Amino acid sequence: SITNDLRAIADSYLYDQHKLREQQEENLRRRFYELSLRPYPDNL
Repeated sequence: SITNDLRAIADSYLYDQHKLREQQEENLRRRFYELSLRPYPDNL
């Protein structure tokens, strides 16, 4: 049915958004970590 199709589309969209957000957070964490390893003047 159309309702089930829409629900499936919405679910996969939300799932994709969730994975995307997790990926972005992971990238940010890695970036902050790399910055923290640099000598002091560089991470300002």
